[in-house]
Amino acid sequence: MIKQLQSIAVAVFIAGGLLSGTLGLYRLGGLAPVESVAAPTPTPPPTPLAAPRSTPGLAQAPVTRLATATPAAKAPAAATPTPEPQDPNRPVWVYVVDGNIWITGGSAPAQLTNGGGLGQPALEDDRLVFVKRARNASEVWLASSEGPPRQITHDGRANSRARWSPDSKRIAYISDRGGSSQIWLMDPDGGNAKQVTNFATEADGVLFSPDGTNLVFSSLVFPECGADNACNQTKLNAESASKVRARIYTSLLYRHWVGWQSNRRSHLMVIGT
Repeated sequence: MIKQLQSIAVAVFIAGGLLSGTLGLYRLGGLAPVESVAAPTPTPPPTPLAAPRSTPGLAQAPVTRLATATPAAKAPAAATPTPEPQDPNRPVWVYVVDGNIWITGGSAPAQLTNGGGLGQPALEDDRLVFVKRARNASEVWLASSEGPPRQITHDGRANSRARWSPDSKRIAYISDRGGSSQIWLMDPDGGNAKQVTNFATEADGVLFSPDGTNLVFSSLVFPECGADNACNQTKLNAESASKVRARIYTSLLYRHWVGWQSNRRSHLMVIGT
């Protein structure tokens, strides 16, 4: 049975502070004063030399000797920054930049793929599932330490949103292989594919519950129908049979990509595995 979840809105407020101080320079963080620069040592006045013996008939100009300049003290060598130690318990994240998959967490960010066209990565230990788009189709691929990446979906034109089950034994994903976008389950090698939903308003954005017994997904339903599949199907049939094709909009957003905004709204649903 499909149930509707109540929406939860979370507002996060971040307050900022101002740093103030007296004359002087401060480092951010500990507000430790920057070391003052010592005033330069004044150059001592010239020391007069002893007057040389005078020569009759010549005026003798006074001769002075400049004091030897004190060599400037060498600035201390800059300390070599200590690299941040790697933490094996730090969470590992995979993400997409310009169609390529990157990983970060226990070490510096590293690029895993090259060539673009990839998205929606999901990591489980040393196994990574992702979606590859090519020739107006999207397929789910698997990469692991056991060999080169391989395609694990071969039916339908739109396969996406692959997610690992908590026990790592199954993969949930969205596929149109049955004629509409529904939730499917399969083994990590792509075998034993099983359709889970057959919802009139289709399914998207699937996730496993922490215990693996339920799947949460979203669907564009009629608000008055909610998770009632028969009610949604009846209203869809009425829309399809109607001869009226005109639409009246009084506010934005009236169109998203190739779809017109309708009376349906995106709600969260849950179904058992």
